This record gives sequence, C-alpha cells and structure tokens, in this order.
Amino acid sequence: MAQFRMLGPLGADPRVPGDRLAVPRGPKVRKLLCLFLLHPGTIVTLNQIMEELWGEEAVDSAVPTVRTHVYHLRRVLAQRGAGGAQGAMIHTTSSGYVLDLRDDGTDVLSFRSSARRGADLLRAGNHAAAARELRSALSQWRGPALGDVCHGRVLEQEVAHLEGQRQDALHQRIIADLHLGDHRRIIGELRRLVAAEPLNEWLYGCLIESLYHSGLRNEALRAYRQIRHSLDTELGLEPAPFLQEMQQMILDPATGTAPRSGSLMTKAFSTIA
Repeated sequence: MAQFRMLGPLGADPRVPGDRLAVPRGPKVRKLLCLFLLHPGTIVTLNQIMEELWGEEAVDSAVPTVRTHVYHLRRVLAQRGAGGAQGAMIHTTSSGYVLDLRDDGTDVLSFRSSARRGADLLRAGNHAAAARELRSALSQWRGPALGDVCHGRVLEQEVAHLEGQRQDALHQRIIADLHLGDHRRIIGELRRLVAAEPLNEWLYGCLIESLYHSGLRNEALRAYRQIRHSLDTELGLEPAPFLQEMQQMILDPATGTAPRSGSLMTKAFSTIA
C-alpha cells in the first residue's frame, strides 16, 4: 500500500519498487483528495468541498460535479496492486464524505504522531530521545506542504496550520539540542533561521545562547546588537526581558548564575507557544 505524501509535492510513496503512484492529475480532484487526506475518518462536508473548489463562485452544477470528482477519485483509490491505495475508501454520508485510511496512511499523520511523542519526551526531560523523535518528525517534510497543489480557502488554512505545527516541532527540537549541550553543532542552522526571521526574538535567543556556550562571546554580543537594532528600527521596541537577561549575563557573569543550558529558552518558548 502506498503512503500519501503532502509535506511537499503531492504524491504517493510506494512500498514496493516499481509500483504506480495513486495520485490523480486533475487539479480539482487533487484538491478534493487533499481535503480527504487531511481529515481521515472525519466528514468532509459538501460546503467545505464547494468552498475549496469554487469559493464564493460556486456554480449551479457544483453538487453533481463534486459527485463526478468523487467517482473519479474512488477509481484512483481502487487501483489494485501495491501501488494502489488499498484500504483507503470514500464513504458517502448525508452531509458529505468520509475517507477511511490506516493510521500511517499519510506523511502528515506520521509527522504528527512523531511530533507528539517528541513533545511528550521533552516535557518528561528525556532530551536525547526527544531530539531523535522530533528529527524523525521533521524528516517527513520535503518542502512546502502541498507545494504543487493550487490552494483554495480551505486548503490555505490547512497548510498554514501544518506550517505552524512544523515550526513548533522545530523549536522543540532546538530546545532539546540546547539541553543536550549541542550548541556549536546548531549555530549554522540558527544563523539561517534568524536570517529568514530577523524579528524572531526567541530564535535570536537560541543563537545567542549557542554562541555564548561555544565560547564565542563577542559573536553572541553582536547577535544581541543585531536583534536590538532590528526591533528598534522596525517596531520601536526594546528586546524582550529574557534577551536583556542574556546580554547582562554575557557582559558581567558575576551579576548572577548563568541559567542551565536550554532552561531560559524553554521558559521563553512556553510564553509564546
């Protein structure tokens, strides 16, 4: 059986080499498949489908057209051989449709399952296992979610929600790495992240901590000056208290005991999560 992949271009990952990919080519049928895959075991209503496919410009023939698309989608899912989606079936209800799918039938389900386990391990203080589980979750991503599917309003919201979950998993993995003392190893990644989000105080805090604990005191202070300048220029704001605390600790360690690695960023993350 193929696993459908949505964390990147839409596709199906065959379990046997040479299998056919059970993914439709028609743009509206692809969008319909994505709606069903994102809500397995849950009713996807006709209203949701029509809003996704036509928005506010739903045509008079919308309902029979949806039925036609569902018919074609059922044919795709009924393909036999290991390349088909055996076990994935669409049932009609009074208000819409329900897709039955096994628990690991999509990369989204696999990602969410691993991300939940990683978050639980992090809360339990098992940082090494949390880092492994969260890395496994993030490895499911191959690019922007549904990157080759044209999004209507419903899928646009779903994609934004998935991106938020990816960001949470990434930030939790960074916290686990900080607790493990893997500061030098993640400096390059953190530099790329703050370049993409120059006003993200939490990511800058992680970079400053990693630089400081790697013995790069001057670079840590330079990173603090960068975020302070950006906040002042763009928003007219001072850095968050946790950043000011980090700066003070770097300038004059004698003013207080440096927080345990990762602890300050864990506390800061809990206030924004």
